[in-house]
Amino acid sequence: MDFLESLPTEVPQIAVQGDGRWLDGGHMLSHLLVMDETLFCEGIMACLQNFSSKADWLTSWRNLDASVQSVLDAAPMCEGQLTRLIFNTLPPKTNVVVANSLPIRHVDEFVPASTKVLQLFGNRGASGIDGTVSTALGVAAASNHPTVLLTGDLSFYHDQNGLLALKNQDIKITIVLINNDGGGIFHRLAVSRFDPPFKKWFITPHGLDFSHTAQQYGLTFQQCQPEGLPTALPAAMDAPGSHLIEIRTDSAQSNLIRQQILQLI
Repeated sequence: MDFLESLPTEVPQIAVQGDGRWLDGGHMLSHLLVMDETLFCEGIMACLQNFSSKADWLTSWRNLDASVQSVLDAAPMCEGQLTRLIFNTLPPKTNVVVANSLPIRHVDEFVPASTKVLQLFGNRGASGIDGTVSTALGVAAASNHPTVLLTGDLSFYHDQNGLLALKNQDIKITIVLINNDGGGIFHRLAVSRFDPPFKKWFITPHGLDFSHTAQQYGLTFQQCQPEGLPTALPAAMDAPGSHLIEIRTDSAQSNLIRQQILQLI
């Protein structure tokens, strides 16, 4: 959005929207094409078959991506690197339900391109985090493939009662809970400089022990260190019943590492 809004006004910005909605938060659109998005992309690809003048741009883009990946390969463990590790561990054809707030951003920032086929799902919710567990259980109920929910602690807490469906339906799910004891995403805002109100009103630490939640709803619970995840996650997915794997992290330290990674990149 920032990039699009930074362009000169004489640069045409064209949206393709199958349902005809004019989605233009930055008020930058010059045209709206109301047509099927897939057909549009297929038509554009057909026009570009013999268009090679941008080959240097493509090469430079791929080289930049390779540089980013080399930085990430050498970076220390943090929540983003943990997300990268999770995706590297997942077997093909897994349904991955990604919660909002930090998890979806970490997937976007840290997970590399891959030929491994994974089906990703998200649920925006009214305030971003509500309904996450219920959405994941719905995905698991409707699919024959294994389902993994990647979630933070506040998203999990807000919809933990959705786990009751495990007792009423024949559903198996593996939940990877990254617990940083609050709203870690707010470390990215300028308000983080103002403590103690920042911790009280933005981080909102809860100190909950989610092993009790797992016991109440019949999930197998285990705490895991990042280095143990490549073994723990496949084992949980292969074992009978649903599992809750909790990894405790420090959101402030993770955000500091992320800032250092961005500087290196």
